[in-house]
Amino acid sequence: MKPALFSLFICVLLFSFGTLQSQSSVQMSEIEVDISQGDKIMAIHTIRKGETLYSIARFYKVPLRDLMSTNNILPEQIISLNSEIKIPINNNLINKSGHKIDDSWIPVVYTVKKKETLYTIGKKYFDQNIEDLNKRNNINSFIIHENEKLIIGWWSIPEQLTEAEDVVIKEIPQKEKIVNPKEDPITTVDSAKIFAVKQKAIKISESLKKQTIDPKPQLIPVEQLYTTSRPQLSYINLDSEHIQIDKSALAPVTSLIEEEPRTRINRKGICLWMKNDPETTQLLAFHKSAKVGSTINVNYPLTNRSVDVVVIDNIKPNLYPDDVEIIVTKAVALQLGARDSRIQINMDYYQ
Repeated sequence: MKPALFSLFICVLLFSFGTLQSQSSVQMSEIEVDISQGDKIMAIHTIRKGETLYSIARFYKVPLRDLMSTNNILPEQIISLNSEIKIPINNNLINKSGHKIDDSWIPVVYTVKKKETLYTIGKKYFDQNIEDLNKRNNINSFIIHENEKLIIGWWSIPEQLTEAEDVVIKEIPQKEKIVNPKEDPITTVDSAKIFAVKQKAIKISESLKKQTIDPKPQLIPVEQLYTTSRPQLSYINLDSEHIQIDKSALAPVTSLIEEEPRTRINRKGICLWMKNDPETTQLLAFHKSAKVGSTINVNYPLTNRSVDVVVIDNIKPNLYPDDVEIIVTKAVALQLGARDSRIQINMDYYQ
């Protein structure tokens, strides 16, 4: 081998080895994300020693071309250490469960901005249940503060690539594997199975050719949805343009649906709201026992005003006095005309 070619070969090997060593070198204790224009989720990553664009793209599960396009990086461009690049985060890849699934998963953290609310962060930005967001961050009221860090989900770290796995990834997949009879001979048992399947396929094909179409109209009895007083049968003529059904034999559809029994509750209770709550538009509530997602009609007898609120979570025990039945947003209190942060109200809802 010529010296020039040998040197080039050594350089390629060193480059490949360095790439393999750095493919899973990204190590993070958490991922901090922010919301860009258009409500897109972005992370800012600082490039450290041993990292490559490939390892960073793989860690954040984003195509390399998207990573380069987002940061306007050219193929031949050199990026220095400690440079910051933007990472587009796929919201669907963030696990939104209320608790950590595995110790290897790391938290995805969002810093609260001024005038942002739980509802805005949970529903508008990260599309998740407020109940899970509260459970994950031990929140039991609508009060969140500017610069407060919230765990909005979990991120699974890709498993480390071995050298053998990297070779498989770089190989061009073959559409069809050609079997060498000398290396992988077909046994007598395989030949017998292939012959049996072939014969069965021929028989099925011949039987289908012999089938004739019955020119007579085909009448199919339809099992009747009837009451006990009318045991008739109806027929559908498939060859007719008009379908004739004895409608008098059909039972109402509503009688076939079993509704889940619900209990209506009308009771008095203590309502709590926070005057420093930044929420001023959403009519939401935490309730002691009502089903999450249900609606409660809240009436304040002192002003005789009523408002419907949506339950987004249950009140966690031992955090508030036992007589507190419901916690509402500031928007609810304003509509009720409440001045005190603790008021007695009437609640009407189904359980």
